Amino acid sequence: MVYILTRVWEFQASVENLVRQLRGRIEENLDFLEKSASNLFFWILFNGAFGSTGFECHAWFISRLRSLALELSIEEWEEVASALEGFFFIRRPSKDSAKEFWENVVLDAEIDCVEVDRIIE
Repeated sequence: MVYILTRVWEFQASVENLVRQLRGRIEENLDFLEKSASNLFFWILFNGAFGSTGFECHAWFISRLRSLALELSIEEWEEVASALEGFFFIRRPSKDSAKEFWENVVLDAEIDCVEVDRIIE
């Protein structure tokens, strides 16, 4: 449902409650998802992170998405799109908001690393 509301209809108004509920279900099944279904978990986290943009739980989704991407060695957009297409994902040839979203996730992670390096120095 989060996928349809954010990717197909680009309708954000009803999403906050859905992503909050999604987070709760993920937390209930975290061990299973991390150990048994990491590719599916990546798809779930990506959609949760994408759908939660602007909401309180966004940082929670982003943090877990970044960690899992690192664990799965997923960095470039083509790798992300390929992983997402393994379940349900439609690439858009023009103005792909999912690609832009991923580029921001990666950019923000790089900025975070630079800031941590400054603190350590």
